[in-house]
Amino acid sequence: MKINTRVLFYSILFLWNMGVLFCKPSEAQTYPSKTIKIIVSTAAGGAPDVIARRIADKLKNILHQSVVVENKPGATGNISAVMVANAPPDGYTLLYYDSPIWAINPHLYQKLPYDPFKDLMPVAQTHLAPLFLVVPTGLQINTVAQLIEYARKNPGKVSYASAGIGSSHHLTAEQFRSLANIQIVHVPYKGGAPASVALSAGEVEMGFLSYPLAVAGVQSGKTKILGIGTAQRASSFPDIPSIAESGLPGFDIYTTLGFLAPAGTPSDVVFKLSEAISVAINEPDIKELVTSYGISLAPKITSAQFGVVMRAEYEKFGQIVKSSGARMD
Repeated sequence: MKINTRVLFYSILFLWNMGVLFCKPSEAQTYPSKTIKIIVSTAAGGAPDVIARRIADKLKNILHQSVVVENKPGATGNISAVMVANAPPDGYTLLYYDSPIWAINPHLYQKLPYDPFKDLMPVAQTHLAPLFLVVPTGLQINTVAQLIEYARKNPGKVSYASAGIGSSHHLTAEQFRSLANIQIVHVPYKGGAPASVALSAGEVEMGFLSYPLAVAGVQSGKTKILGIGTAQRASSFPDIPSIAESGLPGFDIYTTLGFLAPAGTPSDVVFKLSEAISVAINEPDIKELVTSYGISLAPKITSAQFGVVMRAEYEKFGQIVKSSGARMD
């Protein structure tokens, strides 16, 4: 049989273009072939660091490759964000942190050395971290409604502690102030722990704290928790009412923890990482660990959907930052 060489040539060319012949393996087929590095924006021992290290241990077995954690604290996460933004987009350098990276810092800093939506890309949303409204036990107030009423009767005389200007503690309290239509005075401290000490000592009348700090004050008998910042009660703490149900409808504020990668990381690598991370964070011991920090497992969503969440948080916190007048430069 005589072969039409012209037809054969164009057939081969067509198959080549369609990727049928001489297919190049996808990035995910060979990934990972070396150590994966997770950059954490906090010092060793903090909740994000401890959680990231536990996830890293799980990923080693899931991806059959070494996974290490490196701490790069400072500048409210900007140092670590820049480091990851400038890393090769190959899936071997990841950032693990929460909302300030993409939702708060762009509004606080006039000149941010990275663009969270151009230089970084979402990989996986992992957890939701609420704050808890705390008051000293010496203050004869037991509910959110009572606190709001007290603040309205004493405008400008109620002060609140925060972990610093522009911190999630600060902005959560500012959202509370705005929705409750009250006048309260901001007293910034250098971190959550000093803010907790101030609350226990009765130096301030209220504040929003992470669960470990909030519960420590309760156990010492010096503070009490009035509510949690999420719209609904947390399943892990069913006895703690939400602020929304306790006198401030519409109050719903928390930070999201998740993994980001350098922009341009191949989509199939991002998908493989996202799936592996999802398996890791659903392990019982990790669920137990995050619960001890007052943190809950986030719903499983795609990396693209995580990007939508990031953008929504950017808009939400942007309004709060603007209203508060907070600036860092």
